[in-house]
Amino acid sequence: MDINTAIKISHETAEEKGFWEEKDRRVKLLLIHCEISEAVEELRKDNEQAYKEELCDIAIRLFDLMGHEQNHPSTNFESLIKQKMQYNKTRPKKHGKEF
Repeated sequence: MDINTAIKISHETAEEKGFWEEKDRRVKLLLIHCEISEAVEELRKDNEQAYKEELCDIAIRLFDLMGHEQNHPSTNFESLIKQKMQYNKTRPKKHGKEF
């Protein structure tokens, strides 16, 4: 599955399940943050399988938000991700920062 398809399916599913009744993007970012916190908790419990599942939840929530943003005709996240990854290859170690 390509990135744009994953974005489309994630967003469509979230809409079907009622996650876009509240359209505030800040809430969507907080939900992504919650999934990150859940992943950290699974690492603390040394639960590798649940940790990996939480990583998937992070990606799905992120793809959902990207799907909402992709409704703008000029947005192609697959292309933007490829461009950003290419740019990151040119950056210095740790992007010139300590951490």
